[in-house]
Amino acid sequence: GELKPMKQTLSSDELAAMVKAVNEKGNPHLGENIYRKQSIACLSCHAIGGAGPKIGPDLISIGASAPVDYLIESILQPSKKIKEGYHMTMVTTKDGKMIAGSEVSANKEEVVIRAAIGNTHTIPARTIQSKQINPMSMMPPGLAASISEEEFIHLISFLSHLGKEGDFKLSQRKFVRSFGVTHNNFSAENWTEAVTQTFKPGLAKVNGQIPLNEKSLFPTSKPAIKFDLDIIKEGILTLKLSTVEGFAMFTTAGERLKIDPSTNTASIKVKKGSNSILVLFGEIMSKNLTIEILDSESAAVVKLK
Repeated sequence: GELKPMKQTLSSDELAAMVKAVNEKGNPHLGENIYRKQSIACLSCHAIGGAGPKIGPDLISIGASAPVDYLIESILQPSKKIKEGYHMTMVTTKDGKMIAGSEVSANKEEVVIRAAIGNTHTIPARTIQSKQINPMSMMPPGLAASISEEEFIHLISFLSHLGKEGDFKLSQRKFVRSFGVTHNNFSAENWTEAVTQTFKPGLAKVNGQIPLNEKSLFPTSKPAIKFDLDIIKEGILTLKLSTVEGFAMFTTAGERLKIDPSTNTASIKVKKGSNSILVLFGEIMSKNLTIEILDSESAAVVKLK
């Protein structure tokens, strides 16, 4: 039958019924796929465990700290449920400019505002005419209007599981969670062309899996993935992949990683400083991919960017 659209306002009885439906019918695995939909823009503003934008609050433990009714209302009526520090701050300068966003920091010297598109503005205190806290949330209302009631139930179920023991508690394993994707086709022979391309930002799922079957992110048969590393101490960088079949891997400085199919690992000696790894696909896989940084006595000390 036809999917029932999600109502944007709920009575107290409807809210109680929605909480019951989330608890009894919600599927958090389906909900994560809905969370990742471009139409509701969750990924545009929120990080999970530091992976993603910092415009809105990090949702790493939202399910463990917020009840289901709060989660429902925070999406349907964002300005009713605003987390501390994420109110809209409006700064007017003496020359008539207006900057709006969340206040990152403020002192006697300057005010730093993060705008809704993610960029930050540092405003010298001496140039400020006024600063006001707006009671409106930076999260716009109506984001759930494009999904059905059933999808909304699954979405809330996903959010309600974040941070709780189980599939949606962030692992301490060092998975690559933020990466870039280029949609042009490359091979091990012409990989140098990929380095100069524009990479679309991508995020792994909560369990660290890179969703290669997500067509909006991987529409071509032979994409390239790039992820950035900060090498704090030089040593051997070893990456453990769910599979290495059909892959070629390089640093953007031009060095090829040594791949061991028997252990599904790729390794290379790296020096201190910024580095980027390029993963070229022989052909796109239908299953998901994980890339994990392994630790050992001789391992490089690595911080993911």
